Amino acid sequence: MTFDHRLFKVLVTIFALRTVPQRFYKPAIFFLAIFLASLLVERVIKAPDQQTPIPQALVLVFFISAPFLMIVFVVVSYLDRLQKKLAILASTDLLTGLPNRRDFLNRVRLARNAGDLGTLILLDADHFKRINDTYGHAVGDICLQAISARLNEITTPDDALGRLGGEEFCVYLPAPRADAVKPVAAALISPIAISSHLVTPDVTVTLSAGIAAAEQDLRVEDLLQRADEALYMAKENGRAQFVVWSKRPPTLPKVA
Repeated sequence: MTFDHRLFKVLVTIFALRTVPQRFYKPAIFFLAIFLASLLVERVIKAPDQQTPIPQALVLVFFISAPFLMIVFVVVSYLDRLQKKLAILASTDLLTGLPNRRDFLNRVRLARNAGDLGTLILLDADHFKRINDTYGHAVGDICLQAISARLNEITTPDDALGRLGGEEFCVYLPAPRADAVKPVAAALISPIAISSHLVTPDVTVTLSAGIAAAEQDLRVEDLLQRADEALYMAKENGRAQFVVWSKRPPTLPKVA
């Protein structure tokens, strides 16, 4: 973290008005502090008969400090809100509203660093290029949003999910949800009917999935690679299904 970033965090902590109560007590505290400081300085440098009466000093300090404090509070609060919006944009896939690849993998790393040996489900829309070529990218976008809705519908707040890119999505189920992995995967890959005025008749989207369980010394990148290998097997075996990664991958059916 750079010095400028640390300084900004300090300024935000002190001056940002994030809640309704802060809009009242923070300016009041700063105004009171400025008034007491100015009163103390005046008492030190001026003789008693030259000192400004307290009511008059209170009014004077208010009119001098209020504009400055207002500008500082407004500017820092605006920058705080702007930074939060930029952070959301940097971590969110704009089309689906899901966390993007970087944010999803960061969440998985945090879970892994906390000792959670969860399970990764990597999903890919079947024949997505064909949908784009046949119906256009607008329908393709609708399909991706429908897949996103399916992920949100099936998963829980404890699960991590995201769009890795293109038509690839991912879900990470924490260790306590181990028994739910296969039911969740089955629900995720069930056909999704896409109803839109842009297509007649309705389009049905299916998903293939690869599943890989985390291990103690397994990196997140390697876990994703295992899930990708299992996904490849699901595609080769006919799509619209899930395959669990194992050290002995299933043998592909022979093509005559």
